[in-house]
This record gives sequence, structure tokens and C-alpha cells, in this order.
Amino acid sequence: MAAQYFAERGYSVWGMDLSATAIRWAENRFQQAGLAAQFFVGDVCHIHQCQDATFELIIDGSCTHCLIDEARHLCFAEVRRLLRPGGRFVVGSMCGTPRRPEDVAAYDPIRHHLLKEGQPWRTLRPLQALLDEIRDEHFDVLEVNVNENPWWDHATVVCCVK
Repeated sequence: MAAQYFAERGYSVWGMDLSATAIRWAENRFQQAGLAAQFFVGDVCHIHQCQDATFELIIDGSCTHCLIDEARHLCFAEVRRLLRPGGRFVVGSMCGTPRRPEDVAAYDPIRHHLLKEGQPWRTLRPLQALLDEIRDEHFDVLEVNVNENPWWDHATVVCCVK
């Protein structure tokens, strides 16, 4: 958990999740470790709990690939709003194309969606398309790391606002 790593080193930490269960889990974990943080239930597309230019670092804990279409644009806009000048955004996202037969069968290669019961469930863009999207959303890409997996790849992209 990135939040715990930074809290253990004395940084002020905020965490957000759409799931109240995930927030309770994080709060309990931090309490047991004797660490301080502010956790809240929220929507990455509309983070009304935070003021503009609040953060020097925002880490996407593998949320971006859970967003579909317009929600991705809204999330990137919120990140731009929340980052201080010179701040960094770390995107953690599935990328590439699916490799398992059941995922290949449930993949829309035009819209880059994995489908569940016929509905978009995850966004799975080829790496270059993901990087292009990040740049189109007014970020400069500073560093990219890709972990290859048997099912699909996972990219970690460090970027900053242009």
C-alpha cells in the first residue's frame, strides 16, 4: 500500500476509494500500525473533499483501468486540478491486449474495453494508446515501466501537468 509507505516516512497521506469497505480496511490497518492518514469514500471523477493544488503527489492505485470512457477524462481533469505546480501523478494501469482466451473473447479491440456480461468492465489500452491518452489529457510522461503478465501487462507511468 503506497499510502502506508509514505506515512511511515512522515508524509501527510490522504486516501480515497469508492468502497466504504476498502476505506474501513485502510483505517484499521493504519490504526494498527500507529499511523495517521485521512481516508474518505469518494469518486475520482468528482473529488469535492479536496481544494485545488492540494497535493505534490497523486498515486493511482490501479484505478484508471476501472474507468470507462468519459469517466477517464473527468478523473484526469481532477488530478490536474488537485496537483500543485511541479507535482507528480503516478498512473498504475492495465495495458496491452488480453492473453487468456476468455479475456480475448470478452475484449472490444476498437474501444479497448474488457466486457463482463456484455458491458464495459475495464479499459485495456495498448501501451502506446495509454501514453497518448495521458499526453492528450495535458500531462508530460516522465517515466514508464511495464510489467508483463500472463493475462495482460501493467504499466506504471510517472507524469506531470504540462
